[in-house]
Amino acid sequence: MDKKQKATLALGNFDGVHLGHRKIIQKAIDLSEKQNVYVCSFEPHPLQILSKSPPKIITPLEEKIRLIEEEIGVNYYAMKFTEELAKLSGEEFILMLQEEFVIENVVVGANYYFGHKAKYSTDDLRELGRKYDFEVFVVDELKIRGRVVSSTRIRECLRDGNIKIATELLGRDFCVCGTCQKGRGIGKSIGFATANLSTDCKNQYPKQGVYATKTFVDGKSYISMTNVGYNPTVTNKRTRMIETHILDFDEVLYDKHICVEFVDRIRDEEKFMTLDALERQLALDKHKVRRIFE
Repeated sequence: MDKKQKATLALGNFDGVHLGHRKIIQKAIDLSEKQNVYVCSFEPHPLQILSKSPPKIITPLEEKIRLIEEEIGVNYYAMKFTEELAKLSGEEFILMLQEEFVIENVVVGANYYFGHKAKYSTDDLRELGRKYDFEVFVVDELKIRGRVVSSTRIRECLRDGNIKIATELLGRDFCVCGTCQKGRGIGKSIGFATANLSTDCKNQYPKQGVYATKTFVDGKSYISMTNVGYNPTVTNKRTRMIETHILDFDEVLYDKHICVEFVDRIRDEEKFMTLDALERQLALDKHKVRRIFE
């Protein structure tokens, strides 16, 4: 990083990189050339350090970087969050940023708070801007369906299985990426081989159930259907998995990196008395998925 180069900073957590976040980032882009814009956020999420019940993460770090740097096309700057950093005053936080950047502009959302115990507001930020010679721009909250677009609201939608509203708020399909793991081959035995992804307890996933999805393998998109849950028909274990059957696809995907985008919810996860009953239901699910993508 060229410390002599002036920078426009967009500050916040940006979990989800949703449409409200993109409004903030776009304001930063409007103020400066893309190469001078830095989206600055904490890793891990501060509440993962400070709270006994932190929020689930919508976009893990790798996905957040991809969205900000590759899709939007600006720089991402991760600040390691620690208990020591949490004790900084608002002014000390700004001085820390000035060690890395020649700050020209700072862009934040209307509900932005910073510094020790998040007790410094946008008014305090403006005062610091006057003191240290940078402009502060506060972006109004974005509302969709009469409510503010927020990471909290998106988590609620995912937990409730409202995948279409989550998509609307994110401005894209919710996505889960990972490396395929070898399963027990039960799906394959009934004609529905699956690509299996493990889950992380820190991350937010859609409600248990079956979804119409798109799966990306080696950059190519395929129609698929995905079960999020515990596969109660074949196991009593309470290990949540994401199991995806890709339609018209027969490649072996073990140890391959894939991304699954959630398009629509089909039904709840169910326990069937026999594999034959499961197979019949999966055939119905497959037909529904094809119709969704027609």
